[in-house]
Amino acid sequence: MAIVACAYGLIAYGSVWYPINLLAAAALPSMAHADLAQLKAFDSMAFFVALISHGRNLNSRRAALCGIAADVFHHDARHSGAV
Repeated sequence: MAIVACAYGLIAYGSVWYPINLLAAAALPSMAHADLAQLKAFDSMAFFVALISHGRNLNSRRAALCGIAADVFHHDARHSGAV
């Protein structure tokens, strides 16, 4: 998803930093009030905040996928007579 967002930022706004700064704007007041030029520019704090928040989302998605996979495995095992 991050690749798609960065591609969108590059195509629509000419900057891969635009979607990263938008993600960081949820936690950084300075980015929430930034103008277009600031959103298109690299900001180290915004990058760090976006990296942390995206990493947290990846862990929860990974956990959700593992839970789904476990449910599917148990469902298949029950129907195959293995349990």
